[in-house]
Amino acid sequence: MHFSHLTLENGLNIVAEMNPSVHSVAIAFYVKTGSRDESTEVSGVSHFLEHMVFKGTPRLTAWDVNRTFDDLGAKYNASTSEEMTLYYGAVLPEYLPAFFETLSDIIFPSLRDDDFTMEKNVILEEIGMYDDMPSFKAYDLAMRHHFGNHPLSQSVLGSTDSIKTLTVEQMRAYHAQNYHTGNITLVVAGNFSWETLVDLARKHCAHWPGGTPRRMPTPFHPQGGKWFLTQPETLQQHMMFMSPAPPISESPLDFAAEILSVIVGDDTGSRLFWDLVDPGYAESADLGYHEYDDCGSYMLYFCCEPTAVQQNLAR
Repeated sequence: MHFSHLTLENGLNIVAEMNPSVHSVAIAFYVKTGSRDESTEVSGVSHFLEHMVFKGTPRLTAWDVNRTFDDLGAKYNASTSEEMTLYYGAVLPEYLPAFFETLSDIIFPSLRDDDFTMEKNVILEEIGMYDDMPSFKAYDLAMRHHFGNHPLSQSVLGSTDSIKTLTVEQMRAYHAQNYHTGNITLVVAGNFSWETLVDLARKHCAHWPGGTPRRMPTPFHPQGGKWFLTQPETLQQHMMFMSPAPPISESPLDFAAEILSVIVGDDTGSRLFWDLVDPGYAESADLGYHEYDDCGSYMLYFCCEPTAVQQNLAR
């Protein structure tokens, strides 16, 4: 394996790991923007924008985008978190130029009015889907109260009200503020030529606007406490506990924190699994380490029969 790094003249960072022994190549554009970077008025816009990227560009229709990816046999997707929006895919090495061209193109979508109006209904349905999931509602509740006034308390999906009132003009302004080379990193790994990658980046990304990240560190002081969400129709009780953990930046403990979470709370081989899940005391149990720019958190979760909660807490 060989690692390379380059910053284009317009500020786009490129990080690559070349491995000629593998049979595919994976490409990802990491955009440093997520729910923590949103104002209350546009809550949920990062995730909504992730959907809109696949609706077409000035050069491509939505049909063109999806047909191209499918014709190339690409495995592709996107995701949004509190701090990042990610667009990625993997193809056979010979299809890298065609895939790169389309993936880089959709980072700057058309954001047409009709597409926005139609996709808004999809987002509202997605919010409703997650509202039917007790574990997700518990996660949102835990994040909201643990982080309090910190921007990380903001929901990735937004709310029904915020999505209904969001306008396409607000989304366009948010895209212009955040989708620039100061906020985007191109990461490529697999079987490819570094020279080919640099040529592709210069050809398809050199015209992207430059900029500097807007995110500023925010002091975080957890308050602690207990909060309960009652849903009588559910058959299991979902418990979440959050506590501070090392941040991802400027901390020598982030790798140690990750290892600790795997030992204690990995899905299938951890202390929690063997003590709670394998004996049948709980349906699931895990400990996750979530690292953010200026703070971090441990999240302990388990779900079980309501009558077994106290025994599991004591174990």
